[in-house]
Amino acid sequence: MRAHAFTGTSPAFLVATARLLRLTPSATATRVRLVAFTDPVLAPRTVDQSWALLKRETHATDNGPLTVDEYQVTALDTGEQHSVHLAGDVVLAAPGIELEDLRSPPSLFADPEE
Repeated sequence: MRAHAFTGTSPAFLVATARLLRLTPSATATRVRLVAFTDPVLAPRTVDQSWALLKRETHATDNGPLTVDEYQVTALDTGEQHSVHLAGDVVLAAPGIELEDLRSPPSLFADPEE
């Protein structure tokens, strides 16, 4: 079987996976196969996940509206679930990540089909 992308401990992989999947709040969960490299030997391991965009909320801020997407990510081998909150290219919250300060607005992604 082929993997769709790589994953790792960097928050950038969460942003990249969400962008790859292009989910909408009304869509069903999407299965994705990723290649992860284990620490410390960098052995490749295939992981299967299910991603669903649960909701998209807009919050008022001093710099204008901030749109936050909440994803539910499920490890298909264990059934373990966690939430990932993204605003553009910034991970606001995910397992092991909690953003304390945002000095400038996140970059927004344009839909290439528009």
